[in-house]
Amino acid sequence: MRRNYFFYLVLLFLSSSHLVQGQGIKGAVITRDGEPLPFASVYIRNLQDGVPTNENGRYEFKLAPGLYDVVVQHLGYASQIRTVEIKSDWVTLDFSLEPQVINLSQVEVKAGAEDPALTIMRKAISKSTYHRLQLQRYAMTVYLKGSGQLTDAPFFLKKKLAEEGLKLNEAYTSEAVSRITFTLPNKVEEKVISIRTNGDNQGTSPARYIQTSFYEGQVNEVVSPLSKSAFIYYQFTFQGSFFDQNVLVNKIKVTPRSRGERVFEGYIYIIDDLWAIHSLNLRTSVLGFQVHIRQNYSPIAPNVWMPLTQQYTFGGKVFGFAGQFNYYVSTRDYDIKLNPDLSHKPELVDEKIQQAPINTQKFSKSVSSLEQLASEQPKTQKEYRKLLNQYEKEVIQQRQEDEKKGVVSERNYVVDTLARKRDLAYWDSIRPVPLSLNEIEGYKRDDSLAIIEAAKKSEVDSIAKKARSPLPPAVAYFIASGIDPLRVER
Repeated sequence: MRRNYFFYLVLLFLSSSHLVQGQGIKGAVITRDGEPLPFASVYIRNLQDGVPTNENGRYEFKLAPGLYDVVVQHLGYASQIRTVEIKSDWVTLDFSLEPQVINLSQVEVKAGAEDPALTIMRKAISKSTYHRLQLQRYAMTVYLKGSGQLTDAPFFLKKKLAEEGLKLNEAYTSEAVSRITFTLPNKVEEKVISIRTNGDNQGTSPARYIQTSFYEGQVNEVVSPLSKSAFIYYQFTFQGSFFDQNVLVNKIKVTPRSRGERVFEGYIYIIDDLWAIHSLNLRTSVLGFQVHIRQNYSPIAPNVWMPLTQQYTFGGKVFGFAGQFNYYVSTRDYDIKLNPDLSHKPELVDEKIQQAPINTQKFSKSVSSLEQLASEQPKTQKEYRKLLNQYEKEVIQQRQEDEKKGVVSERNYVVDTLARKRDLAYWDSIRPVPLSLNEIEGYKRDDSLAIIEAAKKSEVDSIAKKARSPLPPAVAYFIASGIDPLRVER
């Protein structure tokens, strides 16, 4: 059922080799003023693994005994690195983050000169296909949580909904854990390990939230800032730069040239020289509903940055129903295989602001794309983009030929027989994001057989049924209408 995808956003839990009952780190991430920082990234650099904080800024991370470097990240704040030794008990490790200091002196901005953001974004756009094809294969373990609440309903339905056990401002939560493997160009294998959902909401697959990224031209029909046509839709402004995890990060403001739907607004952070996404904080509007997207990337291998935590906030009002819904994605336990065809890191020349060297390589259809990619000659952004597009066409053509021979399977989806039978102790042992008090109360409510039976026997009209749905009513409305406003994936 399509509606069920809205309760699954991605979060990776520790592999069995990392899980040791009764020891690890836990604590809070706050601002210098003592305010909690929800969905901050707590990353173990030694393991290339991490967890997010919950909406109260709390986290837990089970670890085997040893010495670990802990990196804490949050958009808008300077990262912190601390070393901790784990023995046979839990270690409380709290972090107080300072606002990120943005340095404008890295690039001199002169009156009348081109904004540095333009050359940064041209290079990032030129490298977008490269980053999308950089991994030949990757696997990850995924924990998914969606949590939302109905904040308002039509007055003539409030009494009836209360009789059905549905109250305003109560949390509705679903969780799932999967192991997902992606192989170029688009083969997906997924094993659902565990599911915990409200009511009859038994959908499980988070794969669609993982396969599409901001390196694509569009994200749910919204033009990506890294689209080849991005300069038609957006203005980019350089906001400064800062160092994080030994890389220089450029903060770029994204402003739509024309206000309306199907465009983003906010900030994207680009790693200098690598021209990859470091993080982003973007908003868009879909049919009047506001969607807020935050993503934090971390290095999982040299020059390979992948999403570690993602958050989607969805709010609005339709047919008298209003609500606020949060969807969390966190990936862990990456197992990757680099694409050997893209091992060479080319020198990119911005032909808009500098003259191309005489030895600059020109794209040629008569020479194989692999041979051209392996060349160490500098390439202009335009020529490099042509080359990557040709390479991708050749990869897809090969896949199609393999499909005709019955070699490739597009999708392999399996649900573990115990997926829906895991007890509370299991969830408490693997859940890296502690539940809030509101979510705990929501689970207690949904576990009541009396309420479930009452909901099944209800004879309210179709709109009220949407409201009673384990999905928030606004989301249920969209899905029933065939619209998927949060299809933001990696």
